[in-house]
Amino acid sequence: MNIIIVHSGPFPFGMAAVNRMISYARGLVELSHRVYVLCIKPSEHIHGPVNNTLVTGTYAGINFTYTSGTTQRKKIFAARVLDSAKGLIRALRRIRKLHKNPGIDVIFMGLTNLIYTSILFFFCRIRGIKIIQERSEYPFIGINNFWQRFNLFIYLHVTCKLFDGLFVITEALKQYFERFIRRNAKIMILPMLVEPDRFTTEKDHFNTDSEYIAYCGVLSGDKDGIPILIDAFKAISQKHRNLKLFLIGETDVPDFNGLVEKISQNDLTDRVVFTGRIERDQLPAYLQSSKILALARPESKQAEGGFPTKLGEYLAAGRPVVVTSVGEIPVYLKDGVNAFIAKPNDPVSFAEKLDFAISNPELADKIGEEGRKLVYNEFNYKVQSQKLADFITSL
Repeated sequence: MNIIIVHSGPFPFGMAAVNRMISYARGLVELSHRVYVLCIKPSEHIHGPVNNTLVTGTYAGINFTYTSGTTQRKKIFAARVLDSAKGLIRALRRIRKLHKNPGIDVIFMGLTNLIYTSILFFFCRIRGIKIIQERSEYPFIGINNFWQRFNLFIYLHVTCKLFDGLFVITEALKQYFERFIRRNAKIMILPMLVEPDRFTTEKDHFNTDSEYIAYCGVLSGDKDGIPILIDAFKAISQKHRNLKLFLIGETDVPDFNGLVEKISQNDLTDRVVFTGRIERDQLPAYLQSSKILALARPESKQAEGGFPTKLGEYLAAGRPVVVTSVGEIPVYLKDGVNAFIAKPNDPVSFAEKLDFAISNPELADKIGEEGRKLVYNEFNYKVQSQKLADFITSL
């Protein structure tokens, strides 16, 4: 098959959503399908590091193009609007050209904007191209005003009707969206994905004298429970004096100064290390070199419907994982078998699980290995990508 992914974010270097896209796209490529990623907007911000510099290229066998002609956002709003319009027009031209030769079987539409989606829908319908969308969380989480509620209504009752298929990450999302897709559309669950060969990195590729607990992800907001993790680390810091906490992620984010202040107030400045952004290819070494991998995600609407992609990477690293019992995590992970499961929103419970794992290293290593076996067998990107290919064929 020939598959196009229309994308409005960064590629190939980005956060969890981009890594998930790479996993299933790579799997499709290895099944001898052709995958093209069309990034219709510049993704690199004016301030901060530029992680994606190539306008066109190939990554893991996946062809990609920034159709606006640049990866960097402009300072002036009007210039950004122009780049977005240019990106969409050029994407449509590229789709038309590819459909003439060799032909396009399906377009993955990673967009929620009704205007963009409608334009692509009618463009594809005229040419007989199927369109599908992926959802890894509930749409428009945290809506708090009329405009956001209106956008949610339009997305659910209009935009969702345009798709021939939808693939989601959890059973909760499947049940949610089944009410809104059109009657003859199909929906499937594509769970978290793991690429085992990414985690063959030897530990000595990352040299550190520190023993550390690691968290990897977004360092702002409460989505992943960073404040809970810091409180839990504080509770065990005197008992485990040689242990540090590594926070892996972009530091140019909202609320970062508040996070630094919280660490200072807890007298943990010398014990918490901000690594900054670690790229996809270097990340496995950081995870594999840790004592514990931690995710203190609290209860929330987002946690209920989504599933943390980083948890798959944690488990694939083969290290002991301490995680909270939220969403569908308990469906796959069992406390004391393949992970250590703490109560959500409870720093004391999380601290107890951290302390137990650190104090019982042989047992913790065994549980970490069981976690690795689970994701290698159940969530291998090759297995799941074949299921995705079968789903596309069935549309």
